[in-house]
Amino acid sequence: MEDRWLSVDEIATYLGVKRDTVYSWISGKHLPAHRVGRLWKFKRDEVDEWVRQGGDFQAIGVDIDPSVLDWGRENRLGRLAPEDRARVRLIESDVMDVDTPDVDILVAFNFSYFIFNTREMMRAYFRRVYEALKDDGVFFCDMFGGPEAQEETREKTKHKKHGFTYIWEQAEFHPVTHYMRTHIHFKFKDGSKIRNAFTYEWRLWTPPEIRELLLEAGFRTATVYWEGEDEDGEERSQARVADAEVAHPGMIREDPAPRNRPPARLYRPAASA
Repeated sequence: MEDRWLSVDEIATYLGVKRDTVYSWISGKHLPAHRVGRLWKFKRDEVDEWVRQGGDFQAIGVDIDPSVLDWGRENRLGRLAPEDRARVRLIESDVMDVDTPDVDILVAFNFSYFIFNTREMMRAYFRRVYEALKDDGVFFCDMFGGPEAQEETREKTKHKKHGFTYIWEQAEFHPVTHYMRTHIHFKFKDGSKIRNAFTYEWRLWTPPEIRELLLEAGFRTATVYWEGEDEDGEERSQARVADAEVAHPGMIREDPAPRNRPPARLYRPAASA
């Protein structure tokens, strides 16, 4: 069959299942599908890879804060089917000490690793990540930055549907050390407020610094996916690839600023297989 987009009926026939099963797999089992208007479309090679994975793949989440793990069990794991829930393991531990099997993919999102505020600490963390990966493993992490990230400012986002306003405050920034303190506040339509619902104290790292440290830790390449806007205000991405070739690849996604970030705790990153 030529390489083309397949419809729901075609992919159901290819897999030997009913249309309803395809829809349930999209929502519940992450069957790779692409929305085109009101239609779902599929690539056969992506579906083949999904089938080959089967039930052997596992996920591991590591956090030093038990309350974060409890939230994940209640609000994320609880939504999975029992057979999928059994493939996820949550561990309460410091990522610098935890012992896990080598993984294919390891992620550190919502800038959680910014808690490591010296080059020595960050390089040691990246080396720990490197050692936790399989030989062909990949590390993903995100960042925020840019000129606005170095300003002491407040940004409000109204969520009318849910009846609250999300307030991101950059309360303190030191240009010499890049130390910063930020807060998340909430204001509700009944007039009540939650101040300092979340507070972050970290170092504002830059992409050149993170790329250098990844390479120093042993990674083969460090690719930055930069999110920006074109002349029409539409989001676009550009990639920058490090020249060095050493071992595992590392990838960084940078956002200009943490707009509409969901509430999160400062915690050391999680590992996923």
